[in-house]
Amino acid sequence: MLRLSKSKSLLSVIMAASMVIVPQATITAYAEEVATTSIEAQLETLSQATGISYKDNFYDVVNANTFASHEIAATDSQWSWFGELSDQQEVQMEEIFSEINSQDNYGKGTPEQKLHDMYELFSDTEARNADGLGEFQKYMDGILNSTNITEYITAVMSLGVDTGYGSILPAFALNQDDLDSTRYIISVSAGDSLLGKDYYETEGYESYAEIYNQYLFQLLLINGFTQEDAQRMVENTDTVARKLASVELESTDYYDVEKYYNIYTEADLIAAFPAIDMASYMQAQDVSGFDRYLVPDEAKMAMCSELITEDNLQMLKDYSATILVHDLRAITTQTAYDLTVETSNKLNGITEAESQEYYWMAQTASFLEWNYGVLYTDNYCSKEAKEEVTKMITEILAEYKNIINSQEWMSETTKQAAIAKLDSLQVKVGYPDDFDYYLSQEAPVDSKEEGGSLTSNMIKSHQMNNAIFKELVSNPVDRTKWIATPQTINAFYDPSNNSITILAGIMQDPFYNPNASEAANLGAIGAVIGHEISHAFDSSGSQYDANGNYNPWWTEEEYVAYVNMCQEIIDYYDTFPSLETGSTVDGALTITENIADLGGVYVVTQVIGDDKDALQEAFVSWANIWAEEMTYEYASILLMMDVHSPGRARANAVLSNMDAFYEAFDIQEGDGMYVAPEDRVGIWK
Repeated sequence: MLRLSKSKSLLSVIMAASMVIVPQATITAYAEEVATTSIEAQLETLSQATGISYKDNFYDVVNANTFASHEIAATDSQWSWFGELSDQQEVQMEEIFSEINSQDNYGKGTPEQKLHDMYELFSDTEARNADGLGEFQKYMDGILNSTNITEYITAVMSLGVDTGYGSILPAFALNQDDLDSTRYIISVSAGDSLLGKDYYETEGYESYAEIYNQYLFQLLLINGFTQEDAQRMVENTDTVARKLASVELESTDYYDVEKYYNIYTEADLIAAFPAIDMASYMQAQDVSGFDRYLVPDEAKMAMCSELITEDNLQMLKDYSATILVHDLRAITTQTAYDLTVETSNKLNGITEAESQEYYWMAQTASFLEWNYGVLYTDNYCSKEAKEEVTKMITEILAEYKNIINSQEWMSETTKQAAIAKLDSLQVKVGYPDDFDYYLSQEAPVDSKEEGGSLTSNMIKSHQMNNAIFKELVSNPVDRTKWIATPQTINAFYDPSNNSITILAGIMQDPFYNPNASEAANLGAIGAVIGHEISHAFDSSGSQYDANGNYNPWWTEEEYVAYVNMCQEIIDYYDTFPSLETGSTVDGALTITENIADLGGVYVVTQVIGDDKDALQEAFVSWANIWAEEMTYEYASILLMMDVHSPGRARANAVLSNMDAFYEAFDIQEGDGMYVAPEDRVGIWK
């Protein structure tokens, strides 16, 4: 165990609450005394200023000062440290594009040339508005001019094969096979339910659907449809979307292999769509001739097939045409995209849009994410940070082995299997060492001078992706390849590869600071690392073995004990309120992330040991990184759909279950943060 040094100042890690306003004078006085007082003294000062004891509400007191100095921007739906890092990246993005756009004589195929020319296409609003649907107009005409179901299906097939866009017909993608992660399996999905089950079926969200349908109506007008046609098209699209949403899987079902791992043969797929020439469609998509296909949402696909009738021709035409203008909103007219931004902002409680220049840069960086990523890495990623975080991961993995060996509910055989999973865990930190492969996966960009447009480049990109698809589908999975770009502000565990990835985007203050103490970094990026490793043993990841295959490897008794512990965690989080909405956390929806939070902080306490000062620093860091406030609209959406708990729960709910937290801050019965020892939850104890 490490004995960690006490930091000289916590000023950089005292964050904000969403309910406490602290006067500026208090902030100034607090800043002056931080360097000379203990953490407990600092928290007592904040408790007096806020009128809240940190022993009752640790999160709000720790975060009081930052909330006093931060607020939700008019262009945002929330404030958080993820948002702060995003704002920092926005400045960096402006610097990168300012340099790129300062000249135009880059060599063909270089990241600078591709980004420069793509930005020019996004920013040429006059050409975009004149081009309309551009290369996609002929596909739209084919759909609209269909006089029978056969012509309609032919038009929709042509769109899917040539461009990758679709609506009612099956779409094909590559997934790692859950039962054999060394190979790919073709995944088959059909139907776009637009807002989806959560919005259409959750009480109180009908107003969202009304706003969304008004957006679709205006979008159709922008694309040249009459008011009468647009109104009919929206009504028909809403009908189809609701039918699909009514039968699609619940959000939590996608964590349950038993519910989504449905294997079809080619004959099964052909039989599933009797009204169309499915065999020819699959041949045209280069997905015929395989022995197994994965159909995650059987009921939704069956509903799509059921809807394909001559009687439904007008409804299907309206649905496919509306889906197409919606799917193309970012690459057709600037007017369409501006409407999209306006609607998104309204739904999320945002009162002001970003500049158009920002969107042009962001869209370009997203379209060419790896070409942008290599420039981001060259300019803003630290090799030293990568080395330090890698070292921290090694230390945390070693402690996880000790934790597993101490669990009384696990047999020795299961413990060894769990440790084998840790031993084979693949670790990716910061950014790939070599970008050549990733750059080769993004298509060359045809500039405006070469006759290129956004729509033509999008189709070209699809054709290249299709070629990559054909190359990969029959080859073994390369587990060393990265599936996320370094600029992404995130970290994740991938059960199919049994790997964790800590991206450079999140390796920034306050998650990681090279000048902070070891304890402060352990409570932030260290707990994030522990969180991701814990996903290997959450209610979903625990079903996968060391090779990344779905292969439940616990005994029946152990599984029963595990399910009981999960239910305790669900019940516990079900009582935690969301301050912005007044509703409580959905413990079942958030179970995997809550398990990971509890595990991530627990392993950090074990790494630190009994060093009280270091534990205090780590706990402050943990509460600090989840500081957030958000609009009512956005909080409502997250509470309904997000598998992560709100920030206050991520801090307080976790710390109240850490025995070390009670020792570090002398939490006693009667304190708001107190939970009786027998009621404390978590998988690892």
